[in-house]
Amino acid sequence: MQGFSGRLNFKAVPVLKTTTVRETIQLALKKLKLKDENPGDYSLVQVSLHKGVKEKVLDQDACPWEILTSTKMTSLREVQSTRFYLRKNSEATSSCAVIVYVGNLPKNESEDYYRRKIKGILGDVGKEAHIGSFFPAYGCLFIEFFPSDTAARAIVVLKKAIGDDKEPLKIVSLPYIEASALPTKTSPLLVFVNLKSGGGQGQDLYFALRHHLNPHQVFNIMEGGPLPGFLTFRNVPDFRLLICGGDGTCGWVLSVLDEVRPKLKCRYPPSALLPIGTGNDLARVLRWGSGYTGDESVVSTLLAVEEAETTAMDRWTVVVDSVSRTAATLASRIHDAVTSPSPPEARRRAFEEGRTSSAMAAVEVG
Repeated sequence: MQGFSGRLNFKAVPVLKTTTVRETIQLALKKLKLKDENPGDYSLVQVSLHKGVKEKVLDQDACPWEILTSTKMTSLREVQSTRFYLRKNSEATSSCAVIVYVGNLPKNESEDYYRRKIKGILGDVGKEAHIGSFFPAYGCLFIEFFPSDTAARAIVVLKKAIGDDKEPLKIVSLPYIEASALPTKTSPLLVFVNLKSGGGQGQDLYFALRHHLNPHQVFNIMEGGPLPGFLTFRNVPDFRLLICGGDGTCGWVLSVLDEVRPKLKCRYPPSALLPIGTGNDLARVLRWGSGYTGDESVVSTLLAVEEAETTAMDRWTVVVDSVSRTAATLASRIHDAVTSPSPPEARRRAFEEGRTSSAMAAVEVG
């Protein structure tokens, strides 16, 4: 089996059928050159990457071999996606707040509407909840729970609730990152993967990246969009982006970054592209290649991201319109829509109205 410390230093630790968690911790500390550490100050945590990220602190008398053997009988893939790591007990996050993403709510409503709706769903469970970070244009918000054990009960309640279009609410629990514990002069990688890109290649890439990186760094963009990832990294002072998908995925991530930028400590993270599927014009321009085929080494890709040169790029809003009597009026309306602090949906609606009026004006002039 393999274990890793808080800084992702992997070491192979041999275990037998009778090797207990207590003995495994002692072996791992020796392998990690932490012989002076007290084994009683550490826990062995089992992490499963199968169908999400699940953690479990193992009992000191449990046998990892038996746990893996039992898991193998039900799911071979889960065994392959299981890892173990040491966690110092003083670093446990049980006393930390838990933040939950709630999506699929009606869009463009007031903050008061969202508060009343969530409190109505949670009832007494919501007394300890702080509802904040509203994103009306996307129909979502974030709830902070403290203490963390309240979050478990609230998530069960929220998953049973119905959101917009009579569909269940989308619930995502955000991983916890202790930014102060990160080594200095490091830039963790935040990864977004579009699993629907490339006819299944996105899904294979998603599992491969979670295997090589900390799984809490890799987000399925189809589960709540880019917002959960950005809010997870909100307190990280310096990080980089890897966007895995096509031009549309890249545009989606960058547009959400514009919305959430004021909440981030790292407001302008360098962004790399790993193109999946067809098109990928932006990736070609930036020399990331024409597309991921599945034959490339994920490790080589990550090294390329690490060594890539940062290049500044301009982002433009281009409006193509006909010259008519109403040109000045339309230009003024579109300018107000683009520069307005109103939600993206309102800006889009204003732009569409301007474009429709422009077409009508062109017909009148013609």
